Amino acid sequence: MKKEEITIKQWCEYYEVKNNIDIKFAEWIARNHYILCNEQTNGIHIWCNEENQYTTSELLKIYKKEKIMTPIHYDNKKNYDVIDFIKDYDLNFNEGNVIKYVARAKHKGTHIKDLEKAIDYLERELQHLRKEQEQWIENNK
Repeated sequence: MKKEEITIKQWCEYYEVKNNIDIKFAEWIARNHYILCNEQTNGIHIWCNEENQYTTSELLKIYKKEKIMTPIHYDNKKNYDVIDFIKDYDLNFNEGNVIKYVARAKHKGTHIKDLEKAIDYLERELQHLRKEQEQWIENNK
């Protein structure tokens, strides 16, 4: 199947005019690595990623279901999530949790508690790194 990549802007311009699709849906499609496949059946667009193919209406149903299930403190009003940042910087579990708790703390109503959790994960990571450093020193005497 031949695939044609289009930009979010192109997609939004087309669908906002034609079907009144909102920008958040377009951003979600891009974040989930869907591209518009070149084939159309009766004017129905088929979207593909590495694993699946969906019509626009099927994707819209998945998007709405995910949106309902996603807590408000996860929505940073950007087209990336904290988890994407953590992956991009190849952070480990402790480092990732520090970033996650700090970034979302203000939006959950548990600001102090979440900052304390971030400190706990930072302290665990420091303890781990210090042990590794001590072990390296011991092994290289």
